[in-house]
Amino acid sequence: MNERSFCEACDSNDIRFYKVGTSTINTESLSPELVQVTNKTYGVSIETVKCNDCSLVQPKYILSNANIVALYLNMTDRDYLKDAHIRCKSSFSQINNILKPIETSQRSEMCVFEIGCGGGHLLREIRSTWNAKVSGLEPSKHLADVARDALKLDVTNCGFEELNSHKKYDLIIALDVIEHVASPNQLCSFIYNHLKKDGVAVIATPDTFSITHKVLGKRWWHVRPPHIYYFNNQSMTKILSKNNLRLKKSSYFYWSFPLSYILQLLQQFFLKKVLFKFSWLGLKVNLNTYDSKIYLIEKVN
Repeated sequence: MNERSFCEACDSNDIRFYKVGTSTINTESLSPELVQVTNKTYGVSIETVKCNDCSLVQPKYILSNANIVALYLNMTDRDYLKDAHIRCKSSFSQINNILKPIETSQRSEMCVFEIGCGGGHLLREIRSTWNAKVSGLEPSKHLADVARDALKLDVTNCGFEELNSHKKYDLIIALDVIEHVASPNQLCSFIYNHLKKDGVAVIATPDTFSITHKVLGKRWWHVRPPHIYYFNNQSMTKILSKNNLRLKKSSYFYWSFPLSYILQLLQQFFLKKVLFKFSWLGLKVNLNTYDSKIYLIEKVN
């Protein structure tokens, strides 16, 4: 692998070694288990550098699209699927809010595409509520099969880099995706090329400028092996501009989880192991730690 000599977002060559977590692993050590959505290996990242100009934290080495996509191809995550119907409700609500200038009646005419759609639960919610035309892609074969077989969705099992299509969409969604891919530049270029002239995209990703990150530092819960890029408003604006996109508005992103899942996360984070699963708890909790952003993006025409 070649060592990085420039910033992915702003092309600056003023980058320096930066240890984002408490410990690092080699990129070769990444495995399908480590990139699971529900993996709880906190504080661990691959080797990273930081741009002194836009603050983007990024891989020390230029990564291969094929190698990263291959990790997700073989990834299964049954724990994620158990709660996916709950998580999709909060995601759908936030997408609804950030799209408010678009009338609800207009959304039934939309052509919607989701990158990294998982088991397809968000797409199903959009299809049933808006009556919109929906499709997506998901690199995990297991999750893509769930979306296609169980939810009857048009989902392609591949990475966005491999999609052979020139179709354009009114809305492209990529929630918690940009921090996982080998090249966020290529992702932004894909979004630009597949958006209609007046189309919009919705992206969500952790925010390194957040108070939560500053307080937790290298023990921040968003520092996990599958997260290979760490953005903030500055670096996000830079990479969007570089790809003829611009930020329209943003807000903090929250999740809906079963209370039992949150209690397991807290045990793992503070005790380094899960002592009690609390599986009998059926309550749902909306969790906003004010350290992730959801962005509404449009093309610069």
